[in-house]
Amino acid sequence: MNHSVIASIVWALVLLVLLANLVILGVFLSVFRPWLQAFLSATPVSVFEILGMRLRRTDVSAVLSALIMARQADVALTCRQAEMAYLQGADLKKLTLALIQAKRQGIGVTFDELLEAEHNHLLSQVLAQPERADVEPAAANPPPAAAEAARPAVRVCKKCSKQVFDDSKICRSCGAIL
Repeated sequence: MNHSVIASIVWALVLLVLLANLVILGVFLSVFRPWLQAFLSATPVSVFEILGMRLRRTDVSAVLSALIMARQADVALTCRQAEMAYLQGADLKKLTLALIQAKRQGIGVTFDELLEAEHNHLLSQVLAQPERADVEPAAANPPPAAAEAARPAVRVCKKCSKQVFDDSKICRSCGAIL
């Protein structure tokens, strides 16, 4: 065999291996960043769930944002529930905030009930329900002074102009110090 033919084959194999490594690195980086964000916020999301969301063309950052908000508010929300709500066209941020508000008000609704109410444009009516029998009266109707103290402070981030609904010193959207 001619040395130039062998050299051409070797160079083609080297380029093929480099290209395959670049593709693998790109996939790894697109999955690693969201996984690291979830891991650092103590939100259980696996690499395979993130990869699946990427393959289904789900907005991973929107789903992770909802999961992190729910986790920080100690509200039960699974990755599958959040992704299914996103794929159904629901406003995931609005739904998550409604779930958090329902828990704080002592309204015993599930995420699926809120999702159904959001699809029917009845979300505000579900959150304005009178107290249920399964909720203790003290938790459902706090005294006015306690209700004011429990209401989250609303501020606007100077960097990204988004509202911050808690007493945190850091904006969740852009990471700026408030």
